[in-house]
Amino acid sequence: MRASREGCHTAGNPAIPHVWISSLRCQVADLYKERDTDFLKRHERSLGKQRVDESGAFQQPILSVVETSYEVSIEIAKKKKAHTIGETLIKPCSLKMVKRVLGEASQRKIQQVSLSVYTVKRRISEMSDDIMEQVIQEIKSSPTGMFAIQLDESTGLTGSPGNICCGGCTDGAPAMLGSKSGLQKHVKEVAPSAKGIHCMIHRFAMAAKTFPDALCKILEVVVKCVNFVKTGDLNSRLFQNLCRGMDSEHETLLFYYKVRRPSTGNVVFELRGELKLFLEMKGKDDLLSHFNEVSWEPRLAYLADTFEQLNRLNLKLHGKEINVFHHMDCIRTFFDKLQNWQRKVSAGNVAMFENISIVLDEIVEDHLLDPSLKNEIIQHLKSLESELKRNFPVAQG
Repeated sequence: MRASREGCHTAGNPAIPHVWISSLRCQVADLYKERDTDFLKRHERSLGKQRVDESGAFQQPILSVVETSYEVSIEIAKKKKAHTIGETLIKPCSLKMVKRVLGEASQRKIQQVSLSVYTVKRRISEMSDDIMEQVIQEIKSSPTGMFAIQLDESTGLTGSPGNICCGGCTDGAPAMLGSKSGLQKHVKEVAPSAKGIHCMIHRFAMAAKTFPDALCKILEVVVKCVNFVKTGDLNSRLFQNLCRGMDSEHETLLFYYKVRRPSTGNVVFELRGELKLFLEMKGKDDLLSHFNEVSWEPRLAYLADTFEQLNRLNLKLHGKEINVFHHMDCIRTFFDKLQNWQRKVSAGNVAMFENISIVLDEIVEDHLLDPSLKNEIIQHLKSLESELKRNFPVAQG
């Protein structure tokens, strides 16, 4: 019996008898006879991707591990953090959390995620190149064969099909509009027929900076107060605890930025009581003296109302699928509001300004607007209208 089995050994592999191979072939044929060829091809490709580890067993590369590495890398790029944070902070913390919550088996899986500084750098570069390639391909496959660009920082045209560019919208900075080295000059070198325009949102932001001297002084004091509270960690924490103790709607002030004027003015007005109390506690008599002026609070209230109105218009100018016609309609509507406000303020009516109406009801017995403040408001509304007309001459009418 033993001799007969030995005689049935195959030439290619003497350890496997012929009868076993025949039986295995029959079983495999019965198992996969109803499978389509696509299934077998997919299975073949899957087996081709397998690799043998040290023990001789096959291991399938875990796609989710690579995807996780990409996802973490793009979050590092979005937060503008150093590439080393992946292996020095994120991964060690992740391993500890997973081990504590899910156990060592799950920790070993997370250990496979590569977040070394070179890996993160390579992932970010690959994703950046892929985005650039997608944008260029979309430009080249444009149905009209033309495209326009909208930029707010100096950007090179390397790799971009500039010869089919029909226009560019910029923020009006010299680096963009310069006749010698500006971006539009480089665009016109490859696309002479391209038109350059100044961004309407940026033009509105520039026109909104117009304020009379009296209101500018109020704004300067607001900036000094905010800087006093925010520049020191101790002052920031003390002011935050004060606001919490008084159940204030806001707990922190915002640093002053030209693009963040509306938020800065509104928050300071809503926290004016807390800010005054904090300055008293700190003995800042130079800043506190402004809070004790009769005209301080009404002027601050008007600034907050103005910033609120400008912020509403600014939000209307932003958004997806918003075109120049929508922008012009918003600007025209705001022109009408300005003219209407001028007429009402001249008659002593400030009901359209919520904050200043509240202040007048609280501190003024006859609820009437001070003549000097009335003139300042009318002057500001006229200058704002004039600046908007200068920046948007087409919107008049």
